[in-house]
Amino acid sequence: MPTIGYWIKNLDDDQFLAPQEVAGKLAPDIAKRVVAYLCAGKLYAQYRGLSWCRFMHGCAKAFMGSSELTDGYWIWPEGLVHYVEVHRVALPEEFLADALNKLVTRNKTIELDSDIAFWVNWCSQNQDPVFRKQLLAARQTPPQEVQDALIAEINALQLKYGLSEQLCLCDGCRERALQSQVVCVKHFLGDERWERGWRSGFHSLLYDF
Repeated sequence: MPTIGYWIKNLDDDQFLAPQEVAGKLAPDIAKRVVAYLCAGKLYAQYRGLSWCRFMHGCAKAFMGSSELTDGYWIWPEGLVHYVEVHRVALPEEFLADALNKLVTRNKTIELDSDIAFWVNWCSQNQDPVFRKQLLAARQTPPQEVQDALIAEINALQLKYGLSEQLCLCDGCRERALQSQVVCVKHFLGDERWERGWRSGFHSLLYDF
C-alpha cells in the first residue's frame, strides 16, 4: 500500500519535498474533486501528535489532523486535504487517476505495513531547483546558533511550566516531565521546534519561498 502526502520535516530532510515546490499545480476544479476523494478515506492509523502546515501561514493544527486515511490501496495523512484544498499541491498521476476516476478494480485488502518508497521516489523527481539551492544555503547555519536557540527554547518552557517529580512517559526516557504535562521538555518540543523555526533558516525558508 503506497503512502503519499508527507512533507519536509527540517533543514536536513532530503527525503521529502516542501509543499511549496509543487504548490498551485492542480486546477481548482480538479483540486475540489481530489479533496472530496481524500475526505472519503477510512481511518488507517491514529497518532497522538497533531501535524502542522509547512506553509507557516497560521493554519490551526486542528485542520491538519493526527491520523492516516486510506481508500484500501493508497494511504495519506489527514492533513493532505488542507494542502490540496488551500494550496493545490501536485500529487502523483497514479493517485490522481484513482481519485478522479474512482477506480474500484484494485485489490482493496488492507495490509499491515505501508510503503513510503513510491512517495520518496516521486519527491525526488519533482524537486524545485530554486528551493533546493535555498535549502542548501539554509543548512549553513552555524552550529552554535542552533544550540543557543534550542537552549533558549528549553529554558523558556521550563520557566513556563516548571519540572514535576514524575518521569516522562515516553518509552525509555528518564527525564523529569514538565509540570501539567506528561513528557519532558525534549519530547514536548518534538517537531514543534521546527514549526516555530527555532533553528535559524527553516521558518524563513518555508515562509518566504
